Amino acid sequence: MQRLDRIAGLLRSIDADVVVLNEVDFDSSWSDEVNQAHYLAQHAGYGYWAEQRNLDFRVLFWKWRFGNALLSKYPIASADVVDLPGFSTWETFLAGKKRGVACDILMPNRSVRVVGVHLSHRSEDTRVRSAILLTNLAKSAEYPLVLTGDLNSTPPGFPLSTDDDGGVNAIAVLDDCTYFQRKPASPPLQHQLTYPSTNAQSVIDWILIPRHWRFATYHVTSSALSDHRPVYADVRFSGSKRITPD
Repeated sequence: MQRLDRIAGLLRSIDADVVVLNEVDFDSSWSDEVNQAHYLAQHAGYGYWAEQRNLDFRVLFWKWRFGNALLSKYPIASADVVDLPGFSTWETFLAGKKRGVACDILMPNRSVRVVGVHLSHRSEDTRVRSAILLTNLAKSAEYPLVLTGDLNSTPPGFPLSTDDDGGVNAIAVLDDCTYFQRKPASPPLQHQLTYPSTNAQSVIDWILIPRHWRFATYHVTSSALSDHRPVYADVRFSGSKRITPD
């Protein structure tokens, strides 16, 4: 619980309106049956949260439940699972797969759709197929869409960038759809690297916003509370709202 309390303290200090969390345990046996999303929402000051499970099964007295979560200071009007491509059919059947959570958030004078995802760490091809699905989701969304989380991909020209067998990169797909903009837009400085937290070498954690919005500020926090460094931004549309993946 001490680590969760420290994470809650970090979230309070950042004071984001919306937080996206990846690889969250929901009362799993290995995390002392604590619902981490619920705990962090309560202790960091978030009245609304949504959970999406990538894995949810039980064997005898042991439970494995984890996935993505979204915490919000504003009401969540709806929450949906984003079903992403799996690495393989058998792996999806036996062990689950990466998915995402999409929430319509009722902010003052505006509704926003925030999609929190954790893309496959196994294959750029799977990430590319996921990126294509997410571009279609953005273009068909009723509200402006923010895409955020651990995308496990970094664009061409960035450290450790990879392509699929056809020479396609997942972040490049999201760039080419012309819906999103991102930070960093050019090869990153050392303090902008996000993974791993103790010796960061690449940028795989992203906040992508609509092109007609604006990044007022963008931050990567040096923290070892996770194996990824927290990323957060002040985003301007008709006012300043802060969207944060962790």
